[in-house]
Amino acid sequence: MYAPIRDVVYHYYEERPVVWERDWPQRYVIQQQSKRRIRALLGLPVTSNDYDTTNMSQFGLGHLRSMASFIEFSRIDPLAPKDGLNSQQFQNCGTLTYVEPTV
Repeated sequence: MYAPIRDVVYHYYEERPVVWERDWPQRYVIQQQSKRRIRALLGLPVTSNDYDTTNMSQFGLGHLRSMASFIEFSRIDPLAPKDGLNSQQFQNCGTLTYVEPTV
């Protein structure tokens, strides 16, 4: 997984239909499909395969660092049980150590 040490942000602006201009019932379906696509790209379990798979091979974690090494480095576990306080998912209040990429 690529995790730059500097902020890298770019947004291409153009006129196009956007999801937040739709009614909530339409937005909700698209939002859930988008979340499942992201989970699939990260190698996490998904509840349904109804998301857009276009160009998925161009995105994802890359080949230098695995999701397991990212979890080890960040101490953010997306599969930890929710307890309502985020105390399970975000155990990252300590000193972080650099995890070497695995090739």
